[in-house]
Amino acid sequence: MHPKLLLLLSCALITACATAEFANSKMHFTRVDQTTVDYDDEIDTDNEAATNIKRPTASCNVLVNSITDKRHSRKSFGTSYRYEKFALHVPEWVEAGLLSIKPHHLYMQQATTVENKILMDIEILKAYMHHRATSLNANVVLRVKYRLDNKNQSKIYRGMDTSLNWAGATNEVEDSMNIAISKVLDEITADISNQCIRLR
Repeated sequence: MHPKLLLLLSCALITACATAEFANSKMHFTRVDQTTVDYDDEIDTDNEAATNIKRPTASCNVLVNSITDKRHSRKSFGTSYRYEKFALHVPEWVEAGLLSIKPHHLYMQQATTVENKILMDIEILKAYMHHRATSLNANVVLRVKYRLDNKNQSKIYRGMDTSLNWAGATNEVEDSMNIAISKVLDEITADISNQCIRLR
């Protein structure tokens, strides 16, 4: 068989397999180690960049009161129809990410007021993948509303990742999205740690 024809057939087979893999798929969360944010005495609503942790912190209890999906479209996952199946399970994926936060203890529990605990409400603003010929661009945006000692604070967290697009397969999309949300989770972890200091 001619080498060029063999190459075309191979590309077609890879594309077909990747598309079939997406048919009944949902994203699986895996925490990706990232550089985490610095500790401050208060939540820094202007700081979106992560820096090195300066000192360890004790753990505290955090109640996740709600996770609300506020994306413009809950059926769209970006610029390619091939990823739309992932869009349906974004809230589950975000919940799995939140429950990975350590050393703090996060619980999914509805509440209005709590003592000696941090209460959080999560809003999913964006979670999508821009599919390009040579790259995958992952974007995750969450708004977190904190309640502690009868005080409310809100912060928007953004995570992005750009990686090479080898075949647009499930694991490539998942890896890039997991890197993006891990950046968000690192900032949330540090902000929780800052608030824990006030509980002591």
